[in-house]
Amino acid sequence: MQGLIEECARYMLEYTKIHQKLYRLLRDRIMNKAHPPSYRVKFFYVLDSLCQTSVLSGFRNYIDLAQADLPEFLNWCFPNKADAQEKLSESRLGTFRRILDAWRKKSIFEEQSIKTLEQKLDDIDAQRVLQSRMDQDRERQKSSRDSAWQLPYLDTTASSEFNHLWTTRTPFDQADVREILEQRELEALDKNGFYDPTKDRFEAVENGGWKGFDNWEGYQKEENGYFMVQPAPPAILVPLVPAAIAYAPGAPPGGMPRPVPQVMPSMAPPNQQPPPGPMNAPPPGPFGTFQPPYKSQPPPRGGRGASGSDARGSSSNYQYGRSGR
Repeated sequence: MQGLIEECARYMLEYTKIHQKLYRLLRDRIMNKAHPPSYRVKFFYVLDSLCQTSVLSGFRNYIDLAQADLPEFLNWCFPNKADAQEKLSESRLGTFRRILDAWRKKSIFEEQSIKTLEQKLDDIDAQRVLQSRMDQDRERQKSSRDSAWQLPYLDTTASSEFNHLWTTRTPFDQADVREILEQRELEALDKNGFYDPTKDRFEAVENGGWKGFDNWEGYQKEENGYFMVQPAPPAILVPLVPAAIAYAPGAPPGGMPRPVPQVMPSMAPPNQQPPPGPMNAPPPGPFGTFQPPYKSQPPPRGGRGASGSDARGSSSNYQYGRSGR
């Protein structure tokens, strides 16, 4: 592009005898309404190259002819109402400022003419900035109208509450396990308060037996002539058996039996009840009518003596036992 501009300038300096006709042709190209501003600017660059080359060659007739038309050239290169595809660009204004600086340094045109052109460029630049801000405001309002019906994504109150709970959560401990078990027992009950295996999300019964009871090792504790069972089954596999039973420390007051906290009885299906019989009938206890399944046959019930010692001696072979009072 630069080579073509310089070639046009050399051609016009070569035929100086018809310089007026050549200048009118160049002037008509710059002021032709049929061409867009970007096309007219190219011929203005030809005029700049022609003026700078004329100073070197000593032929200033082109400069004298362009002196009076410079303000009009700027008006045509920067129209007040440009098309949508021909918006005022900052780079084009910068190029024109560099051209005016070069003209001032080489004294191609008068100083007053250059100042007038610079003032006009400042006005054009201010208009460009104003137009740019108006366009930005228009786009912002259009975007706000388009997104007015949309709900915010991941910026709702629920999301904020979730983020707060996630960052301030406490470690998972036994209290959480107990809460899960209680909620699971409540969900497994029907409307009459009986256990419904179809509602148990975590099936605890498999092949007619309690899942996880093979490795269930509870322990027994003797206080004041009777045993208290605090089983520790797998909490997730055996949801219907309490994980532990808390008792108040110390001896029972006044020889009365120690009070047992009220716990919700575990409602197991009929096929999971222990078989009735003199050897297998479980005594009443804190679990209600249903007791945890026996791992082996419990010792016979009796008072303190041989049977009582047998019961205590074989406490590791069964899960629930009680000595005589």
